[in-house]
Amino acid sequence: MNQDILLHLISGGESSTVEFEREMERPKRLARVAVGLANGRGGHVLIGVDDNRDIVGVTLSPGYEEWVSQVGAETITPPLRLNCHTVDLDGRTVLVVESPSGPDKPYAVKAGQHKSTVYVRYGSTTRPASREAIRRLYQNGGELIYDTLVVQGATLADLDPAKLERYFWQETGQRLDDLPLPLETVLKNLKVLGAKNGETLVTIAGLLIFGRDPARWLPQSELALARFEGRELGGDWIDRLEIRDTVPEAIDAALAFVRRNTRLSSRVVGLKREDLSEYLEPVVREAVSNAMTHRDYSLLGANVRLFIFDDRIEVRSPGGLPGGLTVERLPFGAQYSRNPTVFFFLKSLGYGDRYGTGIPRMIKLCREEDIRRPAFQEFENEFVVTIYSRNTH
Repeated sequence: MNQDILLHLISGGESSTVEFEREMERPKRLARVAVGLANGRGGHVLIGVDDNRDIVGVTLSPGYEEWVSQVGAETITPPLRLNCHTVDLDGRTVLVVESPSGPDKPYAVKAGQHKSTVYVRYGSTTRPASREAIRRLYQNGGELIYDTLVVQGATLADLDPAKLERYFWQETGQRLDDLPLPLETVLKNLKVLGAKNGETLVTIAGLLIFGRDPARWLPQSELALARFEGRELGGDWIDRLEIRDTVPEAIDAALAFVRRNTRLSSRVVGLKREDLSEYLEPVVREAVSNAMTHRDYSLLGANVRLFIFDDRIEVRSPGGLPGGLTVERLPFGAQYSRNPTVFFFLKSLGYGDRYGTGIPRMIKLCREEDIRRPAFQEFENEFVVTIYSRNTH
């Protein structure tokens, strides 16, 4: 890190990825901040900068590099490799400690024999993680498959037989009554059903794909659709709809909503007039499918939202990118599913891309039609895809 980068970080103030420390304190203080950063997107601890963004400098004792390394190796569990280096500004030294977004989440600070505390960043502060936050960290670390968890109270009677019938007929050519194994056994094998305390219950994935009323059990699964007047979120809405159905039906409803709330244009090809939709349906379909498939369903009170403006469509998905994916890697076909069971069924039903080519295909289709390339943005707890109107350049 050079002086320019350091000054840029300082000018932005403390955030979910940057922490200021006036001086080096106890190992556990540094460990708490480093753990909070590692459990998120990673970041930097700038030692020698106060809360007012003033560079006060820090006096370093011999062996400070080993001290930082020991904090990561001995105070944090699992061990976390912390890197550090110094940057001098106007005669003052700032120690920069880099805490990576670790692959072995959740990280915790040791608090005694067989005890530890998980910390996360909430904006510019570091706090002990809630039970829900810890569960999301296990999920993002690949140690917990959230969509296979059972939903307390939801039983086989809460699945729609017609949806099950269509699926098995499409996949096997057999009706439910003709399956070679009992239906309950088949659904357990497919992770549509699971067991808890000896009771057979429906999993999250089972409700999302085959449920009669999934939003009754999972209110966060609703899809909110809105057409706004103008180009700003604060404008009056022209049309809106909330979808409480399963994921496949929600995707279809979203496409129908977009069709009825967008315009047709035309062009002349040879001697014929050709009608053109304002948005390419495969592009919208991919964005909505990805949002409904890969969103973080453990975030309660947050729904996938599709907003239509005069110049664009925004698809907003709760939870950032899963599994270490980055915005930069998406155009190259990087793939990771936060909800692999939901993804499995949607692929079978024709809603998912099997090879990670969905986003590259979105970009390719827009380029071929001379439409502005879709934009992808990741925020702390939301991922946003912006699809531009054919008429926006």
